[in-house]
Amino acid sequence: GYTGIETNNNVNATATAIGAGDWDYFRFVFNLNQSASQIQLLNITWIGGETCIDVVVNVEAVVYNWTGNKWTRIGTVPEAKGTLTLNFSGVTKNNHIGSSNNNVTISVDSISDNCDASPEQIRTDYVKLDVTYTDNEPQWSSNSTNGTDKGTFIQHSVNWTDDFGLSGYIFS
Repeated sequence: GYTGIETNNNVNATATAIGAGDWDYFRFVFNLNQSASQIQLLNITWIGGETCIDVVVNVEAVVYNWTGNKWTRIGTVPEAKGTLTLNFSGVTKNNHIGSSNNNVTISVDSISDNCDASPEQIRTDYVKLDVTYTDNEPQWSSNSTNGTDKGTFIQHSVNWTDDFGLSGYIFS
């Protein structure tokens, strides 16, 4: 398989439609390790284009809106090669992260049926999803004890907060 998709290097992965009625497209699924509540910004970048003999066709990149159950347009490349970018934050960002599968899905395909020649190719040189997030590690506060006398029971108390449901701790 093609392994250079994380590098903008003019080496392309291609999807080829070789006959009438064929549909060439790419689908990229990015599985996120962070919960949507931690993510502040999603930045999508796609670089690629399409080849069709004698006809200029448009390639469109879209990202799935899980809340609206529809595709959101990233942009269109009306030439042999171009760059598309799109940023999401706030509620819009949350709409594009699957609540049950925690992924972002991007699709790239031709939006024109003008290519009667064979073969038609969509090319992807580079695709990237940058995720800006906060990593709220467990925090403690309100350290207190009810005494320090030797040979007596002493209660030590701290307040812990985190975003993941801390279930225990070890003093060392």
